[in-house]
Amino acid sequence: MDTNKESPPARRDQGRAVSTQGEAVTGAAARNIPQGRTGSVVLPNMTWELRWSAHDDDRGPGASVSFYNGQQKLAELEVRENSPQSFALPSGVQFPSAEGTLELRLGPRVQLVGQIKTSKGGRHQGPIAEWELVDPRPGPTPPPQPPPPPLMGEPENSGVVLQSTADIFHLVEPTVPGEVPLAARSRFIFCAEPSSLELYQQLAGCQGELAKMSPLAATFMQGQDYVRSLDSLPGPGAKLAEVARKLQSRRGTCEPEELLKLAQEALGEKPADYVGTDAYTQARRRLWQSIMAFTLAGTPGAPEAALLMPALRALELLERLTKEPETLAREEHRREALSARAVLPSGATPLPSTAQSSGQGYSTLLGIGSLKVIRQRLARYELGEIAFTVNLMPRESRSLTQRALSRATDSGRVTVAEEQGTRNESREARRSELADELNDLAAQEASFRCWDIDKKYPSDGVDGTDKGQAACTRSPRADSRRSTGDFAQHLTRLAMARLGRRISEERSQRLLEEQERVERSEIDNSTRESRELGIYRWLVKVFSLELAERGRRLVVELMLPEPAAKYLDTLRLEPVPLAEPEALGLQEPKDLDAANYREYAARYGVTGLTPPPEQTLSVQATLRRESSVTMGTLTVPPGYRVTAGQVSWAISDQAYTLTGLIGQLSFTSQKAAPAAGASTATKAGDSGDCDCKNPITPPVIPAPASGSKLFQDVSGIGKLEGEIPIGALCGADGFAVIVSLTCTLEAGLLEAWQRRTYDALVAAYNARLEEYQAAFQARLDASSRDRYRELEQEQLKEGSLSLLWQRRAEAPPDPIYLRFFERLGEWREMAYRFYSWGVGDPVAPHHPWRQSLLEPDSDQLFQSFLRAGSARVLLPIVPGQELEAIYYFLFGTLPPWSEAALPVPESYVDELVALSAAQGDTREKHWREEIPTSLVLLQQGETLPEFKG
Repeated sequence: MDTNKESPPARRDQGRAVSTQGEAVTGAAARNIPQGRTGSVVLPNMTWELRWSAHDDDRGPGASVSFYNGQQKLAELEVRENSPQSFALPSGVQFPSAEGTLELRLGPRVQLVGQIKTSKGGRHQGPIAEWELVDPRPGPTPPPQPPPPPLMGEPENSGVVLQSTADIFHLVEPTVPGEVPLAARSRFIFCAEPSSLELYQQLAGCQGELAKMSPLAATFMQGQDYVRSLDSLPGPGAKLAEVARKLQSRRGTCEPEELLKLAQEALGEKPADYVGTDAYTQARRRLWQSIMAFTLAGTPGAPEAALLMPALRALELLERLTKEPETLAREEHRREALSARAVLPSGATPLPSTAQSSGQGYSTLLGIGSLKVIRQRLARYELGEIAFTVNLMPRESRSLTQRALSRATDSGRVTVAEEQGTRNESREARRSELADELNDLAAQEASFRCWDIDKKYPSDGVDGTDKGQAACTRSPRADSRRSTGDFAQHLTRLAMARLGRRISEERSQRLLEEQERVERSEIDNSTRESRELGIYRWLVKVFSLELAERGRRLVVELMLPEPAAKYLDTLRLEPVPLAEPEALGLQEPKDLDAANYREYAARYGVTGLTPPPEQTLSVQATLRRESSVTMGTLTVPPGYRVTAGQVSWAISDQAYTLTGLIGQLSFTSQKAAPAAGASTATKAGDSGDCDCKNPITPPVIPAPASGSKLFQDVSGIGKLEGEIPIGALCGADGFAVIVSLTCTLEAGLLEAWQRRTYDALVAAYNARLEEYQAAFQARLDASSRDRYRELEQEQLKEGSLSLLWQRRAEAPPDPIYLRFFERLGEWREMAYRFYSWGVGDPVAPHHPWRQSLLEPDSDQLFQSFLRAGSARVLLPIVPGQELEAIYYFLFGTLPPWSEAALPVPESYVDELVALSAAQGDTREKHWREEIPTSLVLLQQGETLPEFKG
């Protein structure tokens, strides 16, 4: 705005606004808030005039605000959303100095909000003006299109049967909470100087550890400073409840003097005489510390839960009555003050944990999201492309007799359909509409978009990387809104394409069936002089779709380990347990040996296995005299090798030497020496002077000999495998040689046995596993058919409830927690995604048989569910349950306060303000989509259709 340009003339009226655009004053006008994108106002107790002019640009809504004294411009500001602009006006002859801040707050309408005070006690806190919100970020100009069909049951023209609108899918879009606007701060009571409170100092020193903070709070509750009754408060503290009751009972607008009088009657003295005194300060300190202690260690139903918060609100109200009574003149402002929530300083609350144990999953508060819904309505049927034509010339009749060819082609298609689609016949019938396609697609693609939220938590005097304000890496809100709308439209078009491809296949078969019927008919134009033309066209369904916002939600993130494990175990055990074959336990063939192979064979019923080869064995051969030279062969078994040997011999006459060969190794026996003193034997009684001419000499019996020799070094044998020749040479009348070779098993033979045995065991195990899987698959098909999404959500909900249950700080189980969890979340709107790896572990759990569950053409998302090592779930919290959810995640118990009195942790104030912003079921984006059908219609006339791009 040009500062030298005169402002348009505006009628000045104390406390009223004059709009220069003549907008209708509704809703907010009833609350006396000036309306219009341009206008002026003189605020109460202010002598200068405030003028505004709204404008929109690429940065979003904005406003130029000027301050005038008559025609003199005192200052000018450019005001933006959630960006307070400070100003200071110097004093003049007719007006005091002033200072304060201005900002814009966005909701269904734009509000100009100010916090202003003057040097003479004038104050204003709250809205100054408001106007309609206009989207300041138009995209590129689209090509001209017909206006979208109306939604929500609006008629398009007379005589049309209306189709009801259906919610077909929900999206959760992250929202960046801004700073607390000035107008919203009146809904909260902040602790001015928490560091001056002794209990707070002790709690802050615990570094957010709940286990250390709870005993400190319990100790404080046993002391004298703990407020068990308002009668223990000094001064008129016992009358604070009466002050709140008196002011709450006053209806309508009330002048400040009347409010002060009512407060004085209830308090027994003037509020100004009480506020700021030692009794007031002591009461405030004791109430704040009692609230901190009761939040940490109180029990539900205790009397303090009903008196501490109203007393603190009464103290805050008395202070406002003393300093700025005009802000409480209206009844709604008094009600707001008397229902304000206490804000617990960050050091007085524990830091949230993810309640994570190794591989067991975790749960945490993720942030704020906008819940949006895609809605559809069947708008109309339209004629699409040409299916086929029939053209008859004058006096022509036609008989289509290509019956055999059509049947053969149709039979082929039916065969393909039977091979590919018999198992999914019921499912294909069910998934013939857009809603089912969207659910299948969106569950995979739309569950987790842009949820990169960096959660940080502030804590006075506490250092750490996980402390600080919650921040989100999202882009600006308007860009987020547009990207979500585009994504919703993209999602529906993907679903349309999938549906269209399937219907195109149905068309092919339907067309052949139609031709077969026509071929059995006679088309006769023989009596006419004109040509007959029939144009058959496909019918197209036209859907109207819109993306609407259902409001903001607090979102919980949960990571579940193996989400399908319990479901699969239930299928295995019921109704009759299926015996899953025990895991083979052999990693490779070399794990088999003589000690364990019989156990594996018995486990899987394998017969016909051979024992493993011996580690060592001995082969022998015996040579006997057949001539002076005797030869033979000794055979070493395959897979063995000679490592030692021994030869033994026996000779009938020790006078002879035996020489032998083992392969190329020779050996020789030792010749025995004659015995000493040997003599010729004579008959008894014979004399030496016998004159016999032919004396008889008795026979001499040769002495036998034997021996053996051990060979440790067998290298001289030469060939150590297969057939080894052996031989012996001796001149004695008789001899025998025994050759014994020790053979050791080589690696190849044992490995071959291990491979054969291992293959037989694996084949038996696989056969039993296939039997088990076939029985399990039959149960799975019967249990899951047409219930994929329902089963996924049931199991994810059950796993989420288990994780929430694990956060309990109390040891004994209490059913009230399960009821609390059940009402806590919007379970039907939860989003999820499956991962192959486990929780906190990039390695997927080892369940190889799960990979074969379901047929290849089954639902892909359900297959991912069955095989998943983990699942990530985003659960929106039911509106109104946010504070209880926050308390449970921080403290691990249900709050001891009632919902109306429950204090707010300081780190979540921004989130609660964002959640409480005005929300409506607003329509963000609308578009139309077409789905082909397998229906054919004969069009009127012979004009060929024209399709414009």
